[in-house]
Amino acid sequence: PLSPPPLLPAPRPPPDPATFTVVVTAPTVPLIRGASLALPIALTRREGFDGRVRLRAAWTPPGLTIGQANLERGTNSATLAIEANANAPLGEFPCLLVASTRSGNVATEQALPFVRVRVEEPWLTVAPANARAALGEAVTLRLPVTDVQPRRGPVTATMLGLPRGVTAAPTTLGVDQKDLVFELTIAADAATGRHRDLRVELLVPDAQGAPVLHRAAAGELRVQAKKAKTPAAALATTAALGDAR
Repeated sequence: PLSPPPLLPAPRPPPDPATFTVVVTAPTVPLIRGASLALPIALTRREGFDGRVRLRAAWTPPGLTIGQANLERGTNSATLAIEANANAPLGEFPCLLVASTRSGNVATEQALPFVRVRVEEPWLTVAPANARAALGEAVTLRLPVTDVQPRRGPVTATMLGLPRGVTAAPTTLGVDQKDLVFELTIAADAATGRHRDLRVELLVPDAQGAPVLHRAAAGELRVQAKKAKTPAAALATTAALGDAR
């Protein structure tokens, strides 16, 4: 008699489809040394899934840092920040990102396609400068700019790191302008002292007009209390007021 055929293991059921898919849009502009980029994230959820999805970097080239992004319940879009330090290698590099979620004690991870990032040196440099003013005054901070590449359009600049009570409106650097000029307004109750953490963010247009973020040190601001009038100066002021009458 013929022997019975060997028993074969039961076929495994097909794996469940992913509860979500994530698409990270690769940047179309370069990442400048010392600056950052925001990578757009689009999340598609399978019907019935509304959990939190976390994105993180599994591998980045030396000199590059990628933060984390959490897409909470009901959220389907976000951005992921990637930064290059001042000594990051120049060139184009792949970054590996991972998306994960957890349901009870079960964790699910997805490795995403590589995102390629191009790192370049700054297209222009800003020389820091110093300014000094007393409480209640205004002062001009003038920062010389040197072009490393031809400027393709006006540059928008914003001052960061200002101390309490000091304000400066964003300014524009024209195509042929050599100095970046900020008008600083010091309130009467501003923080006095030496403030050495002034920074400037610049949006430099590329050939298509897309803004490329640059960051640079802007120098130092020294804020002083107003000097009290001496008795002699006070008497002179009083006499002058009396003569005016």
